[in-house]
Amino acid sequence: MRNLTEQQIDDLYSAAVSAEVNDEAGEASSASSFELPDLLEATGGAGHTIRVLIDMLRAAGRSQAPIKQPSTSGKSELLQRAEKLAEDTAALAQRVHCEDIRKKVRAEHAEWAQATFGNTGPVGPLKHLSAEALEAAAEPSDLSEWADMQFLFWDAQRKAGISDEQITQAMVAKLPVNKARQWPEPKEGEPRFHIKDGE
Repeated sequence: MRNLTEQQIDDLYSAAVSAEVNDEAGEASSASSFELPDLLEATGGAGHTIRVLIDMLRAAGRSQAPIKQPSTSGKSELLQRAEKLAEDTAALAQRVHCEDIRKKVRAEHAEWAQATFGNTGPVGPLKHLSAEALEAAAEPSDLSEWADMQFLFWDAQRKAGISDEQITQAMVAKLPVNKARQWPEPKEGEPRFHIKDGE
């Protein structure tokens, strides 16, 4: 199995850092968030890349021969980057696995909901969603209530013909509007509505 080149590791490392920064900032939809998956695909996929990185780490550990001049920690700079990249790639692979499961559950739910409730509009699921939200408010730690809310949101969204991309674009547009509004002081257990002009 051919090792990754120094340039490939540098590119992957930079992309992993950018993805990590975007995740921490909540900017999962930014263009740079897709750079790491694209690079992983170009190097043979996430699983292949993880195996190569682990093999390189093991080989470096056996030889004790630094690929570059050792840093103050005693490890080569490239070895440090490979270790960090292996961790980030493993985390990405886990996230992709969870997203795949989520897509499968969503498709299965859509098929069941369509067969069970038929060609109705989004209003019914939205009203049901409001009831489930109150049940979740009574038991916020009950994950089954959160699952029900997600199912009903998906169903209403599907029946309304609204895509995930449209919702994402709407959120990008709405967030600065909400940030610019005036809000009352937080109050535990109570909804907080923005202060309208003249109030």
